[in-house]
Amino acid sequence: MHSAVTLDDIDVVVVDDDDDIRFALAQFLDQRGATVFPCSNAGEALEAVRDHHPDIVLSDIGLPGRDGLQLLQDIRSLDAEQDRNIPVIAMTAFGWSVKRTQRLWGAFQAHLDKPFKPDQLLTTIASTLEDQHSQFPGSCE
Repeated sequence: MHSAVTLDDIDVVVVDDDDDIRFALAQFLDQRGATVFPCSNAGEALEAVRDHHPDIVLSDIGLPGRDGLQLLQDIRSLDAEQDRNIPVIAMTAFGWSVKRTQRLWGAFQAHLDKPFKPDQLLTTIASTLEDQHSQFPGSCE
């Protein structure tokens, strides 16, 4: 299935402190047509969001310093300033408690449990962008 999904003209910020994961995600998304801005921490990611106005952000939750939840809050503050609503997909390998998970995931447009398969990644990105476009027409141009 993943060969049928392309990400042409989609700008993606990928945030993961694991160099191998970040590189693999960036390479995979690039091969599908996306323009990828790889970042190793929340500070780099917020700068990339501010500078490049991506269509979507993929963020690890367990980041050094400011974690993925704090990054999400920063992105939402920036969204409010710029009258945007950039969708953010959480990626995590952590075994979060059910109670915290329910609270947590509600803030993100989607989440992926690591490890995930390429098809899962592409399907999640495509459906998130489709949902975003239907909620905010013109936001994913």
